[in-house]
Amino acid sequence: MAVQRWMIGAVLVGGLLMLAGWFWPLASRALNPWTEEKARQHAQNAATVHQLAHRRIHAEADKATTRPNDTAESEQALQKAWEEYRVSDQALRAAKGEPRPAAVIMWWMGGVCLALGGSGLLIRWGLKV
Repeated sequence: MAVQRWMIGAVLVGGLLMLAGWFWPLASRALNPWTEEKARQHAQNAATVHQLAHRRIHAEADKATTRPNDTAESEQALQKAWEEYRVSDQALRAAKGEPRPAAVIMWWMGGVCLALGGSGLLIRWGLKV
């Protein structure tokens, strides 16, 4: 009887995990709405990264004329711009409700629990009949 309870528990936990994984992106979207201001900032971040990347390419082409300090400052500015862009891109993905790694893990773990518990129950009930 204890084995059967474990299997039923695995099915219930698996179902709850799969539901939580399904609702996770929806809750994320509701908690992080995408506003027009966020859209402008995201576009500005992308433009800044683009501009600084071009500036770095041209600086590498003109290495003889640039000072080492200019290159270091450009690299720092580019790294900062990339980080700001990544943050705004993550916010955009969350607002769109794309599944995050946590949701995918919940789906997989829920599926495994459902499969193990369900197959165990089918085998157990199949042996009794």
